[in-house]
Amino acid sequence: YEAFVKEYPPLLRQRLALAAADRAVAAAEYDKALEVIDRMKQANLLEGVEDYVTYLLAKTSLATDKVQEGLVALESLAQNYENPHVRARAEFAIISHQLKDPPEDLAALRERLERLQLSWRGD
Repeated sequence: YEAFVKEYPPLLRQRLALAAADRAVAAAEYDKALEVIDRMKQANLLEGVEDYVTYLLAKTSLATDKVQEGLVALESLAQNYENPHVRARAEFAIISHQLKDPPEDLAALRERLERLQLSWRGD
């Protein structure tokens, strides 16, 4: 791995590492995701993808019983209109988390999901 990947251009290494971290989070391999993010940090590959890395760390926090920390980070990202992709993913992660223990009044949650759909589609 190291013999080949370290020779790749920085942007390609950044994208590959980001994809690896994303897949690790999706597979619930949180230690692996944190290791990849740490390697990115050591190689100075976080520039321009800080929001997405924060999103991955927040998802990891939610899954590893640091729920409040994860929700705070996701709420902050959900208010960031400069990065619509990360904003939408953060918003959806919040909604998904809230659905695990649904509130008695689902109308507010449904409305939030509808707003997300409209903002993503541009309606």
